[in-house]
Amino acid sequence: MTLEEIFGEGSLGDDAAAHAATSARIFVRSQMQLALDSEGATGRRLTAREALDAYGLALLETVVEEGGVGVITDADEPAKTLSERRRTLRLSKRELAQAAQVSVDDVTNAETPGEVVPFRTIERLAQALALDERTIGLAGVAQGDHALGTRLRELRNADDRQGDFITTVTDAAWVVARQSELSRVLGADRDMKSAFGRKNSQYGTQIWKQGYSLAERTREMLGLEARAPIESIYKLAQDTLGIPVIDTGLSADIAGATVLVGSSRGIVLNTEGANRNILVRRMTIAHELGHLLWDPDNQLEAVRVDDSADLGRRNIRDAVEARANAFAIAFLAPLEAVRALYAERGDFHDTAAAIADRFGITALAAAHHLANVCDLRADEVSRVKRANATVTRKWEMREIRDNLLKARVPSSRGSRFALLTMQAVRKNLITLDTAASWLKIEKHLLTDLF
Repeated sequence: MTLEEIFGEGSLGDDAAAHAATSARIFVRSQMQLALDSEGATGRRLTAREALDAYGLALLETVVEEGGVGVITDADEPAKTLSERRRTLRLSKRELAQAAQVSVDDVTNAETPGEVVPFRTIERLAQALALDERTIGLAGVAQGDHALGTRLRELRNADDRQGDFITTVTDAAWVVARQSELSRVLGADRDMKSAFGRKNSQYGTQIWKQGYSLAERTREMLGLEARAPIESIYKLAQDTLGIPVIDTGLSADIAGATVLVGSSRGIVLNTEGANRNILVRRMTIAHELGHLLWDPDNQLEAVRVDDSADLGRRNIRDAVEARANAFAIAFLAPLEAVRALYAERGDFHDTAAAIADRFGITALAAAHHLANVCDLRADEVSRVKRANATVTRKWEMREIRDNLLKARVPSSRGSRFALLTMQAVRKNLITLDTAASWLKIEKHLLTDLF
């Protein structure tokens, strides 16, 4: 069978990928099979490119020849994968149901071998468990990142984390994996994180100096001016480094977390508690970048959670966290610039306020940084006033992210992920049906954008 026969009349190109990209043919994935689209189909509609990437050319050829083909090779699937993943994460059926926005009965049915369940229910559960819903149930394909699942279970055991923490992180991990994939396929980011392939495992004496040094080195590698502020840490992380930053709501004691999903690395950023302040969020992102760019994988442990109380502290026993704190403050407010401002102004409080304003950090962080860098009396720090509202508003405007859908989609699915998803629709990489599923929005609310 020729490529044009598989992908339909009008498809063009030298290979299967090119034909798929120009194909108007639509496939449908249900619980048990992949088929050609039909008027009464209720499963997930996929573009030819989606179907090719997920299932391969040989299977698509069979679908075209026969109209449909079974994709589940084990009678226990996808029930077995869903059930085992939920138990690995120590989630109750109720906790999973709440996260996936389905009923407890839906979870029970989906975990029962042989029970026929709407594929849209299955994919909601898969996403909530950080599984690839497109290949769920295929033998050996969608079992999920084992290290991620194990680490989350350990966190729940050790820290007595609630189920909503686990499901929030797994949801973010799913977005990290999908956004990384979209960025790669669309060529949307500079993706300079590969320049940081050699990690730094030195956590010895003078850990703060090591953090300072890594911050200076990072700025040089990224081509940032020595004394210049970082206008948007969100853009730098995502557009320049290709590291997804996923906004989501966590308990107030958590600042953020790093996640590793397969080969994808990302930042889970809390937007609650102290992190409602954009100046604190900038510091949190910089801290997590210190982890992701420089810490070896064995220090990140698939998921590393950073507590709000530890962010920015110098006298902290955990050397990994101490270095990331030093990295964060020096990355945002370079030492050379801090010294220059103090030499120019002379007054501690005036300089601290200028640092906060110029570099987009809190006044307290600026004061501590100034005292540390210029070896000044620390008792002045306690008298520093909070940054005024004008400073906060200025940095909020600089950090505004493009979000076509604004408040229509969950925060974890908004901003850059939403933008890339819509670009993928326009390039015929995914269907509008898929986009609605990924963004957790009704499809008709997306049609006006096309």
